[in-house]
Amino acid sequence: MEIDFGEIMKFSQGGKAMPDLLKNIEGRVRAILKKLQAGGEFTGWVRLPFDEEIASRLKSFVFRIPKKIDHCVVMGIGGSSLGPLALCSASGIMENFRKKDESSYRKIFFLDNSDSDTVGGIFDSIDFERTIFVVITKSGSTIETMAQFFIAWEMAKEKLGEKAKEHFVFITDPQKGELRKLSDRLGVISFPIPEDVGGRFSVLSPVGLLPCAIAGIDPVQLLIPARNVMKLCILPELLKNPAAMLGATAFLLDTEFGRNIHVLMVYSDKLKETGAWFCQLWAESLGKRKEGKGVGPTPLFARGATDQHSILQLLREGPPDKFVMFVGIKNRRHLVIPQSIPNLEKFDYLFNRGMDELISFEMKATRKSLSLGGVPAISIMLDEASPESVVSFMVMMEVAVSVAGFLYGINPFDQPGVEESKRFVKALMGDKNYEKEKIEIENSNQDNEQWLYKV
Repeated sequence: MEIDFGEIMKFSQGGKAMPDLLKNIEGRVRAILKKLQAGGEFTGWVRLPFDEEIASRLKSFVFRIPKKIDHCVVMGIGGSSLGPLALCSASGIMENFRKKDESSYRKIFFLDNSDSDTVGGIFDSIDFERTIFVVITKSGSTIETMAQFFIAWEMAKEKLGEKAKEHFVFITDPQKGELRKLSDRLGVISFPIPEDVGGRFSVLSPVGLLPCAIAGIDPVQLLIPARNVMKLCILPELLKNPAAMLGATAFLLDTEFGRNIHVLMVYSDKLKETGAWFCQLWAESLGKRKEGKGVGPTPLFARGATDQHSILQLLREGPPDKFVMFVGIKNRRHLVIPQSIPNLEKFDYLFNRGMDELISFEMKATRKSLSLGGVPAISIMLDEASPESVVSFMVMMEVAVSVAGFLYGINPFDQPGVEESKRFVKALMGDKNYEKEKIEIENSNQDNEQWLYKV
């Protein structure tokens, strides 16, 4: 993986220059990195790349899954699904890009929403005797995930009887929570999410490693690049640490230059789900209240070259509030564009060139265009579109967002802003513990009725 900060280090505006600003916060960044090294509340994710024991246990467990079970349904939402989904997508299994003769992987589905059409459609289409269900919720009471589980469990009991429990795996808190209790009560095997690891930082725990292992991605091998990147990214030297540089420049571009929309633009279809993972990481970690005011940038995901025909217009000529992180691929399939129709001189420049060249040049051209427009950007080049490359990127981004969060003076590991919505949902679903919230919602609906339009 290569990260090019060349354009950023030249960036200046209103008499402020990025190198000078970085020098001013170098001591703060060093202290933050030493804090991550030392460990503490919700920094257990720093140690995950070094935990080969759990990866080996998961690999052994998957090896014992009967061959006839060739489908997997993962139930989880947010941090319990976005990481493993990104890694599985990078492998190509989600689009069946793998060769037909590969038998070491299973077809995998991710249920990461409460949409009844999707949930019902998948449950109706699968053979329960050939399916293993992975239920992931750290709290053990995530409403969307538990609703999916109750439906799947009832259907499994009807179809499989007492063998239903053999088709389920729980991933949850090691000590507490309703799913932990159900694991003991129902006799369902479970794996732990470490107590000091938050959901969006849990991709290298069983949350991410088990779905990957079931999909045919070796969890032990996956930790190797993650471990190498983590060793580099917690070094307390700002200018030698790409994660610290990214976190610090992202913070400064927002707070000093007003660049508060941070765009991840990936030039690979296999990285689409990595974009969703990034948006959660950036938004939940950095969007906080500080002394009564909101802080944090807004993440935006774009896919090249597709979004050169949509979002690029806004990036190039819209308000000067964007910072773009390009992600490209060094090595990908070489697919030649043939001169299949003669006498088309207008397209001579295309013939006998590669599609891989085309998408690579489109990224370079777009970055040059944005540079001419004064839009700050960096380029991140992954070796290939693979789980190993994506997990390296994820580790770097986890450290980067932590550095940025502490520079903002907020806690990058909590998400208090999502709790209120959860209370309102439970109130609407009939939870007696939230009668006050239910009344509040009903009163609000009555006040808004005069502005309800029916078309």
